[in-house]
Amino acid sequence: MIQKMFYIISSCFFIGNLKGGGTIISFIFCIICFIFNLSDINLIIILFIVLLFSVISIEYSRIFIGDDSRIVADELIGIIVSLLFLPKSVLISIAAFILFRYFDIAKPLFIKYVEKIKGPAGIILDDVISALAANVLVRIIIWAL
Repeated sequence: MIQKMFYIISSCFFIGNLKGGGTIISFIFCIICFIFNLSDINLIIILFIVLLFSVISIEYSRIFIGDDSRIVADELIGIIVSLLFLPKSVLISIAAFILFRYFDIAKPLFIKYVEKIKGPAGIILDDVISALAANVLVRIIIWAL
């Protein structure tokens, strides 16, 4: 019973079962941000709650199913970090979303090495670094324009 509950959380209510689950959960969260007009403080609160549940759920799910692509809670953490402290606009959110997914999928630079860290840290850190790279790049683009 508890194993199933942690799997449900780490797969973001089975979205991870869908093809492209990481992209889907990231996109859904971008939409949620606009529907509820989430402020940065709301994003920080959501980030800490998701992070807490994710670390526990990812570790528990990893024990039973391994580092499975159905675990997408780390992508949810990533998109939150990508959007954090950026101006709230559709274009900026789309840019952050696209750049985060690019960095998370392509894993350029040293991101691919971070992914090799064992346990929840490795699973989450590569997404956080991808998100930070996306966030910084969006800031540079905003500054340049």
